[in-house]
Amino acid sequence: MYFADGCNLNRGFHIYGNKLLKRGFKKLENILSNFNISFKYYESTNNNKCYISINCVEFIAFLKENNLLKNKSSDIDFPKLIRLSPKSVVKNFIDGYLIGDGHSYSQGIGATSISKKFINELCIIQRSLGEDGKFITQKPHKSSFGKNLK
Repeated sequence: MYFADGCNLNRGFHIYGNKLLKRGFKKLENILSNFNISFKYYESTNNNKCYISINCVEFIAFLKENNLLKNKSSDIDFPKLIRLSPKSVVKNFIDGYLIGDGHSYSQGIGATSISKKFINELCIIQRSLGEDGKFITQKPHKSSFGKNLK
């Protein structure tokens, strides 16, 4: 979820979503709780947006040490540590990404990104797992620039 809809901040990061589709947020909350990582869940009163705020300097340091901190959306790539992990970890990473920027269907998955490199890597990795999918590189929207594109 972080690579699809995450935003880095100075002392943590946010992961955004739609409160009507709370897909993945409960699983994320359970994982964070199991590792004693503090977080807060916020819902907008003006629209359907929601996000989880994770403010844990130690967790950010762990992500940074393992090259798992997300770059700007146009520059993301499939993390090497994830690529070298067991299939179950790779599949969970892909599932998390799909919650934000994709979907599953009977013939495989569909995913979008403005990072051509990430989409190419995702395509290769998905096929190495013996699964197919549709992968689309999209152009950023005007509203994607500034603090909305991280």
